[in-house]
Amino acid sequence: MDHRNTSSSTTTPVKKRRFGTMLLVTGVLLAEAAAFVGFMTLAGGPETAQAGSALEVVPANADEAVVETLVLDARLQNNRSGVTYVCDTEIWVQVRGRHLQSVELEIARLHNEIRAEINSTWKGCEPRHLREPGLETVTRKIYALLSDRFGHDIESGESVILKCVIVAGTGFRADA
Repeated sequence: MDHRNTSSSTTTPVKKRRFGTMLLVTGVLLAEAAAFVGFMTLAGGPETAQAGSALEVVPANADEAVVETLVLDARLQNNRSGVTYVCDTEIWVQVRGRHLQSVELEIARLHNEIRAEINSTWKGCEPRHLREPGLETVTRKIYALLSDRFGHDIESGESVILKCVIVAGTGFRADA
């Protein structure tokens, strides 16, 4: 009988330990779940953006505004490397609004002369200049050509042509 008494007294503390362990594991799991949900809430990103009131754009003086106008849209050739390359090219100039009409009239009036001058400049360029990412050298040459043609503003003394912008494709072999 003593043997049964001993075994029943040892089962009670074991059950209490198992219950305490289960309670501890459950508490730890709940704490981890709360931490995970909190982390996901913070890591979810910011709230969606809300547009504020639009800024009011005040139009600049139309005479002082810088505008672009097309000078030439053509396929220009260069064969300085011994192989003829053709490049789809657009040449734009930036001018002040007060000069736009006179520049456009001059381009329309002498379109073929301007085209011939630009074409000869393009043909005379070194192949390495045509491979520059921004065509800096060619742009400087054509800017100088157009700046000389259109001259300077009498009032301000600045060049009528403020900037020359060349939009050119990669170019392809024409004699292949």
